[in-house]
Amino acid sequence: MIVKNEEKVLPRCLESVKGLVEEIIIVDTGSTDRTVEIAKQFGAKVYHFEWIHDFSAARNFSLQQATGDYILVLDADEYLEKNATLPEDLKLSADYYSVPIKNLMTDSVVVHMAVRLFKRSAGLTYRNKLHENLYVLEHEDLTNADATFTILHTGYLPDVVKSKNKKIRNLELVEQEVSENPSGYNLFNYGVSLMNTGQYEKALASFKKAYPLSVKYTFVRFLLLNMAQCLHYMKRYEESISIMQDAIAVHPGFTDYYYAMGIAYEELGYWKDAEEIYQTCLQLGDTRDDVSFEGAGSYQSVYRLAVLHKKQGRLEEAFDMAFQALQQKPDYRPALKFYLKTMFESGVSAEDMYQQLNLVVPLSDLSVLKTIIAVCYEIRHPLLDRYLQLFPDEVFSPEIRGVSRLYAQRYEDARDEWSKQETFSPDVLKDLMLTAFLLQDLSLFKRAEAFLNLRTKDKKFIGDLMKRQTPKQEPLTEDAADLLLHLAVQLLVLKEYDLFEWLSPYLTQMPVAFQCSMAKALDDAGHTQTALDLLLPLYGGTQPSVEVLLTLGDLCFRRHFSEDAEVLYQKAFQREATYANHERLARLYEQLGKTERLQEIKSAIARTFPLCKWVR
Repeated sequence: MIVKNEEKVLPRCLESVKGLVEEIIIVDTGSTDRTVEIAKQFGAKVYHFEWIHDFSAARNFSLQQATGDYILVLDADEYLEKNATLPEDLKLSADYYSVPIKNLMTDSVVVHMAVRLFKRSAGLTYRNKLHENLYVLEHEDLTNADATFTILHTGYLPDVVKSKNKKIRNLELVEQEVSENPSGYNLFNYGVSLMNTGQYEKALASFKKAYPLSVKYTFVRFLLLNMAQCLHYMKRYEESISIMQDAIAVHPGFTDYYYAMGIAYEELGYWKDAEEIYQTCLQLGDTRDDVSFEGAGSYQSVYRLAVLHKKQGRLEEAFDMAFQALQQKPDYRPALKFYLKTMFESGVSAEDMYQQLNLVVPLSDLSVLKTIIAVCYEIRHPLLDRYLQLFPDEVFSPEIRGVSRLYAQRYEDARDEWSKQETFSPDVLKDLMLTAFLLQDLSLFKRAEAFLNLRTKDKKFIGDLMKRQTPKQEPLTEDAADLLLHLAVQLLVLKEYDLFEWLSPYLTQMPVAFQCSMAKALDDAGHTQTALDLLLPLYGGTQPSVEVLLTLGDLCFRRHFSEDAEVLYQKAFQREATYANHERLARLYEQLGKTERLQEIKSAIARTFPLCKWVR
């Protein structure tokens, strides 16, 4: 291992190899924390190497210190999965082993294969300053095998990347590498580094340069996927789909391409095509390749289907799909978030939610339990307080406890927790304002507003609401409007109906765009009828906007007010004949059984939108 200032993660790494390796070689490149001390506590042999901005040089120095028959290479932010089977794998006596590495992201896992276990006598050495590589394919005489154990990598989680400033460092190193050797592999890695810093146009150009130099290498599959993702990030979805279609023609059966294409179709509003593509992903299953997205052929596609079903008002199917996704991956945050929100919106009691979730998610697994708590905190779910009760109070900060008390309707207790804080992180300021509003606590309001970016007029408007006084109606800034929207929706979430009724007259005086956003937020929170009541007066105006027509139409469609939805969709369609509006009518005609109308709209789609596949 080569390390520098890894005291936070090194113990987990070394603990994972305890009893599996005969020696631990640590090469330190200049740590100023407890890294070396921790390494020695685990019995490691520690060597020092002056950092020369070259990972391969440091890595090769570490190999020279090894004395065992086999070498396992790890980074400090990696660790072996439980029940690793190194001794069993070594019985094959291969010269080197390709090991699956799961790169843990916030809401996803990218799996790639890399040679991390090899014979010391094989004579393998690293090249490249940043993306150090063993280039095993140049050694045709060596035997190889796939390892059955897995390495988990946390280095791309946001807090780790931020703390190490890894993105900028990587870009600088790979730029130097490309200038010295513009190979396909180096250009590919340069594109990845540019992607990671948000420079998508430049990244796309680098991938295009890399492609003709990379067609014979396995990483070309991920290169093509990255090209599509760059286009996706730039909202050039049609081009992204085209790239994936071409890639599928060359590399059929690679599930990740279909999944990326499904996401692009979904973003364009081609929900029916997206649904068919996700079903194809499930038929293909997960890809075991040099690089792939875990779950593209299983739980991720199941989750995307749940989202699409909910958008179309197919709640029972949506719920079933979310349940399936969690059965396959209990700690998959998006599915867990979706499942909890959908149960809450459906009116399921907190106790029933708790019992239902226990059937799906094993609470005996501490890492899964931590994920549940993190998700409950993120979506401000009433179950947060129930899960926090499984631990002593001091385990969690007053901020987290304050949020849990608030959404358990223990407002005084929430205020007590807030009082223990001198400063507040940005993600709890709206919760402070909500607590202040509920308790008419002007001192708490003053504390919260000190951290908010509000104009004097905005503060006066919100302050008057806190005092239950009639505020002067003036245009609000985006931040103030967002705060008001949060207050209103959360009042309904907390079942504070009287307070919501008191606030409603001020909401209906807000701009149309605000009221549409409000209606969508209310619908998302399970209050569809309230959303309809809010928007109906706008429909009675002389010329309701297309946004009002579509928002109302979608609400009516999901409530199965089919005739009303048809009138609203038709009016919107006459003004904007977009693909999304074509598909809205198609879904409605399917629901109503109007086969002639459905055939007419399908024919129009086939003529006008060549990207659409489901009508053909």
